[in-house]
Amino acid sequence: MSQFHWHVVDSHSFPLQIPGFAEVAEKGAYSPDMIYTPADVQDIVTYAAEVFNLLRKTSSEEAYIILI
Repeated sequence: MSQFHWHVVDSHSFPLQIPGFAEVAEKGAYSPDMIYTPADVQDIVTYAAEVFNLLRKTSSEEAYIILI
């Protein structure tokens, strides 16, 4: 199974900055320096896609090494 599953928010913190609703993240994150911006989210999703594509092209032994 190859899927990206990310719990970016939980019952104790809302660190996701949503355009137009910045105050939710500012007040809901554990601290102001622990907020995911839209650019951060795009970088993380892009990285996950790159890793997924790399893993699809490798053997299971090579994939294990990449993930470590």
